[in-house]
Parts: sequence; C-alpha cells; structure tokens
Amino acid sequence: MPAEIERIEVSRKAALTDYDVARQSTVELETKLAQLSNDLREVQSRAAVVEGLRQRFDLLDEHYESDAKRLEAIQETGSLLDTLPNKACPLCGAPSAEHRNPECAAVYRIEDVQLAAGREQDKITGLRADLERVQDGLATEAMELNQKRKTLAANMEELKRLIEHELMPRTRQSSASLQAQSDRRNTALQARAMADQIMQFRRRADELKVDKGDKPAKISSGVATADLEKFALTVEALLREWNYPDVGRTVFSEKDQDLVIGGQLRTSHGKGVRALTCAAFIIALMLMPFGNSWKSSHFGAVLPKE
Repeated sequence: MPAEIERIEVSRKAALTDYDVARQSTVELETKLAQLSNDLREVQSRAAVVEGLRQRFDLLDEHYESDAKRLEAIQETGSLLDTLPNKACPLCGAPSAEHRNPECAAVYRIEDVQLAAGREQDKITGLRADLERVQDGLATEAMELNQKRKTLAANMEELKRLIEHELMPRTRQSSASLQAQSDRRNTALQARAMADQIMQFRRRADELKVDKGDKPAKISSGVATADLEKFALTVEALLREWNYPDVGRTVFSEKDQDLVIGGQLRTSHGKGVRALTCAAFIIALMLMPFGNSWKSSHFGAVLPKE
C-alpha cells in the first residue's frame, strides 16, 4: 500500500508539472497575442490617418492644378488681346489711339498681369513639387503599414492556432490526468486508513480472544454467490489496471474466506503482494453496491490480513 501511494504521488507530481508548464506556456502566448493585437490596432489607426492625409493632399493637388490652369489661361488671354484689332479699352473706355498705356496702373497692363501670373505659376509648381514628395512619403508609409498589418495578422493567427490546437488540449489533458491521479491518491489514502483501522480492530479482537481463551470461530459471509462473483470480478479488474502479474481468474473462497487469484490463494504470496491485493480487496469493497450493514458486519471477519 505505501509503495502504491508513492507511485501515485510520483505520477501526480509529474501531471502537476506538465499542467503548470502547459498553463504557463498558454499564459505567455496569450500575453504575446494581446501585445500583437495592440500593435495591430496602432498600425490600423496610423494607416487610417495616412489614408486620410493622402485623400486631403489629393484634393489639394487638384486645387493647385486648377489654379495653374487658371493662371495659364490668364497668360494666354493676354497674348490674345495683343493680337486682336484695336478697340476701345474695356477698362477705361478710351479709344486705342487715345489710350495712355504708360499711365495705366500696373494691374491693368497686360504684360504686368502676365508676369504676375507667371510668378504665381512658379510658386504653385514649387508647392506641387513639395506636395508630391509628401505624397510619395505617405504612399511608402502606407505600403509599409499594410505589410506590417499582414505580418501582425499572420503572427496572431499562428499564436491562436498554437493556443487552440496544441496548448489548450495539452492543458485539458494534463488537468484531467492530475484530477485522476488526485482521485487515485485520495482513494488509496482512504483505503490505507481503513486498513489501519481494520488492523486495530483485529488486534483488539485477538487480544479479547486471548483473554477469554476462545478459539476464533469460522464466520460465514452470508452474501449471495452472485454478489461474491461480482466482488471477485471487481478485484480482478483493479489488479489488471494495476498491472498485477499473472492475474488469471479471481474468485472468493467461502472455505478460506479469502481471494484466490490465478488459482493461488492470496495468502500464499509474500508480504508486498499481500499488501497490494489487500488494497484491491478494500477498494473493491468500497465500490460494490453492498449494504452498509453487510460491510460493517464483515470488516473484522471477511477482510483479509496483509
């Protein structure tokens, strides 16, 4: 019994270690996944800002183009005015012969208007060149952000796959194994406690018998043969689960009031084997649907000695 409990405890500690490792790995990957999700939100936010700037700058470029065409039209109009027949000044109404061109204000002289339009065109050309450089930079940043977004999304999918298909099943499996080993340990501890209590009862009964000078009387189990058969099969199943060597057919001997395993009486083996089979006997008794009165009445009579 102590050896079995020790083996169970070793298995339980191994299952606990595996569970802790799997859970820790899951927590680490979930932390990385949360960080990647935060990075992805920042990238998407910046990408939205960049896209908004590109749209605004495209609209600004259209305004620059419209202004450039307007200034170009002003220059062409001035050239056409020089080629048209001489007529009265459209601004002051004076005949062309009497028009005092040198005395006109600068805003009314065609060559001055053309010169001003040319200067404005040069400014717009410079502004459009600066705007084009900014747009190129934004386009490059947009491509980089898009690539980064794809990379982050791929990494997140890989982490999700690892968590859902590898770590979570491993965690569930190790948790189930840990629970099973804990249940086995609790059962074995309860069986050992019961065995210790039974040994105390037997020692007390032997003391009382010695004091009275009586011989132990043979006690009949008083249990139906079908129930004894089920009980023996339960013991046999436990021994097979514990990898007991050469289990064979297990029956309960009414004559010897003990188990016969593989054709050999249980008491014919050494102390270690007897302890193991005694534990199987007690656990099988706990699992059997006998009434509590039957169990209590046979604890000191039917249960085997180690």
